[in-house]
Amino acid sequence: MKKKSKNKFNKILIGAGSVLLLILVIYYWSVIKTGSLTQDDAKQIIPASVIPIGTTINKPAQNSAYTSTSTSTSTSTSISVSVPVISPAPVKPPIKATPSEPASQPTTPVIPITTSAVPVKASSSIVLISVPFTAQAPLGEWSDERQQDGCEEASVAMAMAWVKNEKNLSPSIWLSRIIALADFEQEKYGEHRDVGVADVISWLFEDYYGYSRVSAKSVASTSDIVKELEAGHIVLIPSDGRALHNPYFTAPGPEEHMLVIKGYDYQTSEFITNDPGTRRGESYRYSAKTIFAAIRPYVTGYKLPFPEKLEREMIVVSK
Repeated sequence: MKKKSKNKFNKILIGAGSVLLLILVIYYWSVIKTGSLTQDDAKQIIPASVIPIGTTINKPAQNSAYTSTSTSTSTSTSISVSVPVISPAPVKPPIKATPSEPASQPTTPVIPITTSAVPVKASSSIVLISVPFTAQAPLGEWSDERQQDGCEEASVAMAMAWVKNEKNLSPSIWLSRIIALADFEQEKYGEHRDVGVADVISWLFEDYYGYSRVSAKSVASTSDIVKELEAGHIVLIPSDGRALHNPYFTAPGPEEHMLVIKGYDYQTSEFITNDPGTRRGESYRYSAKTIFAAIRPYVTGYKLPFPEKLEREMIVVSK
């Protein structure tokens, strides 16, 4: 009797439990359908065995832009779960650097200095040849007579440095060359002061340097000088230094003076010179009228009278 009662009680208990479980399933099923139950909550609360086959559990709608769908299966249940996937930010390919152009640095275009025989045209209105510069007293030792009267030697030294494509010579090197030229003239020819055009060519260019691509030409107008520059030649002129009116000369200026002409500015009608008579003489500009008026040949020797017949002339040096 007791055994029958116990079996009857167990059946009632099982029936009540089944009813409660069914109620729970119906309740959570309705919650899941409305979207108010999250994926993690559903996994924790509802066993997979009681979720109807084909049920899809979705994350809240606000994450829909970053979701993709994946499916997991078992022997009795197929559950499709939406898992958020955050796409990585697009990565730009690195800029490849070439050996001559680092990726992190802008190129800057760079313009080279040339010493070729072809004139360097800085613009459409100028012709300019790159010639190294020195003053006739490179270290400021004007008390030395060889430097005080060394404009011819300094001009020839600059011209030959251009011929040899030399650059960035130190003042001490220039000084040694100027002194060597003056001493050579004095020892061999007995004079180094105020050396005239013919002797500059013969003594210094041809005899000392052994260089023959040098000639004396007459100057009828400034266009004669310009034509030589346009042909890639540099010009040395003998002049009346006082007529140059250079403010950096010690007044009143030298009566006999030689300088190098290396360029011409068509817009301003100015010659561009390397004037060894001042340390500020590099690329010093004189008007074409001033240069033409100042050209005056002189004879070799210290303070000798000027020739009776004066003809303007220049020394033309080519490579």
